[in-house]
Amino acid sequence: MTCDPMTELKVQNYVRTISSNADVRSVKCLASQHKPNGQMLFGTFEIDSPDLLKYVFIRGDAVSVMPVINIRYNDDVSEKMYILVKQRRVCDGAWHYEFPAGMMDRDTNSVKVALKELEEETGLIFNEDQISRLNCGQPIYTSPGGCDEKIYLYKVEMEMNQYEYEAFSLKMNSKYINNGDEKIYVQIVNAKYITEYIDNAVNYAMLHMEDKND
Repeated sequence: MTCDPMTELKVQNYVRTISSNADVRSVKCLASQHKPNGQMLFGTFEIDSPDLLKYVFIRGDAVSVMPVINIRYNDDVSEKMYILVKQRRVCDGAWHYEFPAGMMDRDTNSVKVALKELEEETGLIFNEDQISRLNCGQPIYTSPGGCDEKIYLYKVEMEMNQYEYEAFSLKMNSKYINNGDEKIYVQIVNAKYITEYIDNAVNYAMLHMEDKND
């Protein structure tokens, strides 16, 4: 089953957005990839506009959430950890470390999608009142020269003492999660060494935003 790409929410949102900012005569689907249920994953589209480049890769909106552990050893000593997921990525086929993330597809509530992705990729469960927005809730574009994708960025925090953290890390470190197409390992990383693990531009932006918020 394949739905008409032009009826997809992500395509309609894109056409509405560019039409409000530029002179757009038409948008035509050249190729698209769909899930078994017919929902469009992504597609290549041709834009008839005197203001814009001719082609765009439409992927839709996404979310990423930064899980933080603050360990309290005593009143004066504390340490910060990040929870990353490790999985192979199609950019080069290699293993990459990153914060949990996922596409919104037909969902419109980015907070709920962020919490769902966090649970699916790490097993961690949080409520909506436990998640905070980075970048004042404004999404960032990942490749504005050729793609519509924008990402909403979030953060969750956990407070633990030394003994709570030791028990938690034994349970979480190297935890394996199989979500069908995604094979994921969970990794806890000391904040001092986080930049030695990540190579994702969005994650670097999140670290910068977190520093500004702190």
